[in-house]
Amino acid sequence: MNRKNSILTLISILCLLFSIQSCKKLSNENISIISIPNDSIKGHAFIGESNSSVKYSPKGNFIQVIKPDSGMWKNLIIEKSKQEINSKLFFHDDDINVSIIYDSLSFGEYNLKFVSDLKDTISEKLNFEKNVELKFPNKLKEFYKEKEIEDLNIEKLTKIDTLQVLYKNFGCFGGSGKLIEFITNENNEITLRKKIDGLRYEDEPEDEWIYSKKENVKEELKEFVSNVKKLDKNDKNYCSFQIEYIFRIKGKNTIYWVKDKPCKYMDELSELIKTK
Repeated sequence: MNRKNSILTLISILCLLFSIQSCKKLSNENISIISIPNDSIKGHAFIGESNSSVKYSPKGNFIQVIKPDSGMWKNLIIEKSKQEINSKLFFHDDDINVSIIYDSLSFGEYNLKFVSDLKDTISEKLNFEKNVELKFPNKLKEFYKEKEIEDLNIEKLTKIDTLQVLYKNFGCFGGSGKLIEFITNENNEITLRKKIDGLRYEDEPEDEWIYSKKENVKEELKEFVSNVKKLDKNDKNYCSFQIEYIFRIKGKNTIYWVKDKPCKYMDELSELIKTK
C-alpha cells in the first residue's frame, strides 16, 4: 500500500513538473515580466498629438513594446474588447532604445495585431496579468519568402492579380513608405492607387488610398520593372537617400526586394505613381 502511495505521489509530482514545463513551452519567449517599480522607469514620452515630449514614467499596469529596427514587421495594434488601446512613444533615460508604452491598463485578455508594411496582419492573444516587456515574435521573420527580382514576371499578371510595390525612401530628415497597388482590370489595363505612411505633401492624406487619374500605366510599369532588374547589386555609388522597392503579388507571401543604391529610378517611379 505504501509502495502504491509512493508511485501515485511520484506520478503527481511528474505531472506537476510536466504541466509547468508545458506552460513554459506555450509561453511567448518574447515576453518578459517587468518587476521593478514604475517610478524607477524614467524617460520622456510624447502624449497625444503633442509635438514635444514630457518627463514620464509608466502609469498603473503597463505593456512596454520594443519595436524592431528593420524588417517588414514594425507595427502593432493592441485591443481589448475590440477597442484599440492608445500608446505613447517612450525614450528611456538609461537606454538608447525607443519603445512604445501602453499604460493605465486593466488586467485581462488582449488582442495583439502585428501589421506588416504590406498590410498583412497576424493576431495573437496576450493574457495580461503583470507588467511586461513585449518583443515582436521571431516567427514573423518567416512569413515572407524573398526571391530575386529577376524571377518576377509581370507579363503573367491576370485580371485577378494586383501587383504591390512598397516604395521606401529614407533620408537625413526622416522617411516615408508608399504602398502602391497596380490593379489589372477586365480590359487587361493597369490602374494604380497608393497609400502614404510618413513624410508627404499637405494635400496627401496619410494611410488612405489615393487613386490615380491615369487610365493605363501598363507600359510604364513594365519599363520600370525592366529597369530595376538591371540594377547592379555591387554598385558602389550611393546617393543621399536609402531607396528600396519591394514587389509582391497581393495575397502571396513571395516578395522581391531591391535596393536602389544610386537612386537611379526613384524619379521614374515618382512620375509613374503620380495621381494628378
